[in-house]
Amino acid sequence: MKVFYLPRGFYQLSRLNIQELFPKATERLRLLRVWEALRERGVDSFEASKILGVPRSTLYRWRKRLEGFGPKGLEDRSRRPKRVRKRGWSPDFIRAIKELRSLFPAWGKEKIWVLLKRLGFETSVSTCGRIISWLIRRGEVRPSVLKGTRGKRGGLRFKRPWAIRWPRGLKPKEPGDLVEVDTLSVTLSPGRVIKQFTARDVVSGWNVLEVFSSASSHCGRRFLEALLLRVPFMVKAIKVDGGSEFGGEFERECFCRGIRLYVVPPKSPEEQGYVERAQGMHRYEFYESYEVPLELGGLREVVRGWEYVS
Repeated sequence: MKVFYLPRGFYQLSRLNIQELFPKATERLRLLRVWEALRERGVDSFEASKILGVPRSTLYRWRKRLEGFGPKGLEDRSRRPKRVRKRGWSPDFIRAIKELRSLFPAWGKEKIWVLLKRLGFETSVSTCGRIISWLIRRGEVRPSVLKGTRGKRGGLRFKRPWAIRWPRGLKPKEPGDLVEVDTLSVTLSPGRVIKQFTARDVVSGWNVLEVFSSASSHCGRRFLEALLLRVPFMVKAIKVDGGSEFGGEFERECFCRGIRLYVVPPKSPEEQGYVERAQGMHRYEFYESYEVPLELGGLREVVRGWEYVS
């Protein structure tokens, strides 16, 4: 009786302990076993690789790695290039970026790059960014960290005892159900800026305007008193943004008079669409079109006349 033996490599594969390998290496070792078995049964190597769905060149490469390094040779290897381009940054160039970043720790690569061009360094924005990242990894410069919380800008920066967040979807039906109030900064002359408080009823479109030298909660309370005197209906609710002029005395006055006070979310001018459009009209059709008094007393009289017309 004639005895046939399989190649030595097949028996070596069968004796390997594959429990310590990663799943990918284990699967590659299994495919090599099946490939060798198919070839021993007379299947062409090309057909065997086609059956397994693995290119023949890949199987040969796996077998070579197995013979040279053992089962661990089937693990994933590093894809790092053998030849890596060396850094060609000059010490003066690195020193300049380090000094600029130390002077302006919150600046990014675009602004640093502009200053480098003014200093005579010819480079790209991406190269500047790579050097900054390299310096950060080495601990020579600090990563830029935004101070404070972004969400606090223009939002509820202080505790509101009476005001609540504006519930979207609330639709007023009668005049006075909702009045939007906002402030407008107007430059009368260089260095001369006044604040206009603007109120607009959402249903009737009724406007009330008043100007002050500043926007404080005290001025806000005075404007609220003027608003309630000038409108021919009862004000039931007021909607404002998160400005400090609508807290303090303004909020307490709303509480004392039983007026519901709503505050829109931060950075949401679209929630104040009625009063925002009204303020645009006041700016371009009044302040930009006519010569107005520079003194606050005379300006108030003119603004009252414009309020009646608008």
